[in-house]
Amino acid sequence: MSKSKSEGGKTVVDLDVAIPGPDFSIPDESEPIAKPDDEPAAVAAPSEPPPLYFKRVAVDVPLGDVPVDAYITNHVEVRLTHDQAYALRGLWYGLQAAGERLDGGKPIASNADVIRWLLEQVSRQTAAAESES
Repeated sequence: MSKSKSEGGKTVVDLDVAIPGPDFSIPDESEPIAKPDDEPAAVAAPSEPPPLYFKRVAVDVPLGDVPVDAYITNHVEVRLTHDQAYALRGLWYGLQAAGERLDGGKPIASNADVIRWLLEQVSRQTAAAESES
């Protein structure tokens, strides 16, 4: 249980102590958390693996010229909306189904690899467009 005390007319709650909720109880030390002879419940395996399919989409990307003296970072940390995260996961699954790899041959194995793959494609397309002109 939490401990509370009054300080200068304000009630202060000590949150360092566990506050059991309706579905939470702290087991007694004499109660084992799991019995040694307990086995995890068996999970039924699917009758067949899910189909590996993907679709292709085209996206026009506005790309600006980078000034020679521009600061270029090699690290990005982002929070995604649900729709962005869903699209990222779909892209990851699609890249794996298509057998895509990064330029160095590494398989797509993380969200960061998906972003790297996208940027490699933009870089490749940019280089091809510049060589044509």
